[in-house]
Amino acid sequence: KEGPRVFRRRLDASGEDPLVFGDGIGPDSWITPLLSPDDRSLLLTVSRGWDRGELYLNRTGAKQSRHLTKGLVANFTPVVAGDQVFVPARSK
Repeated sequence: KEGPRVFRRRLDASGEDPLVFGDGIGPDSWITPLLSPDDRSLLLTVSRGWDRGELYLNRTGAKQSRHLTKGLVANFTPVVAGDQVFVPARSK
């Protein structure tokens, strides 16, 4: 069974919405997208339960997202400020 996905939809266009993120994400997870103010970066938090999370960064036009964290028992609350990302984390 597939999990959540993030698609890009242009409000002024019709046709197929391209998949931006979500391949390999299972149904036990949820994705929280955060778009940078300049629309050039999409920061994605993938949560698994209440104590696990992963962070991914997708630059506009990139074919793949960059995995920023892996295997941590932590929750993230990222904030985008200009061209910087601040990541307060809570871990066990």
